[in-house]
Amino acid sequence: MGNSDSDTLLRLLLDEDRQIHTLLGHSKGCLSIAYALQAIALTRRSPEISRAKEIELITMCAVVEFPSKFDRVTQHLGSVDWFGGMNSKLRNEQICIPEAWHHLDKMLPLHLPVEQELTERPEGP
Repeated sequence: MGNSDSDTLLRLLLDEDRQIHTLLGHSKGCLSIAYALQAIALTRRSPEISRAKEIELITMCAVVEFPSKFDRVTQHLGSVDWFGGMNSKLRNEQICIPEAWHHLDKMLPLHLPVEQELTERPEGP
């Protein structure tokens, strides 16, 4: 694939001895997840696709395009995150976080409150 993050994630996803329940990415990490899943979708191998379809996918500060086979997706974007917005597929479903920008640092104003978003959301995507 050419992206070391996506290549590493792809190897982890294809490891039959590893069970991954949730993948959460921030910013460019969301794109790395999407690239790895695209590579799995392109293999057309049912066992790998079936395992990957069970993973809950969560993005923070970027809205990306996942292969259509993967539908357990929740994407979060801050209402004032122009940086994440510029790098997003805004036509995709997303949760808009009021008064949140691109960073996750709780010590700074306008952070995207990851813990709150994960604990207050309904079960499953």
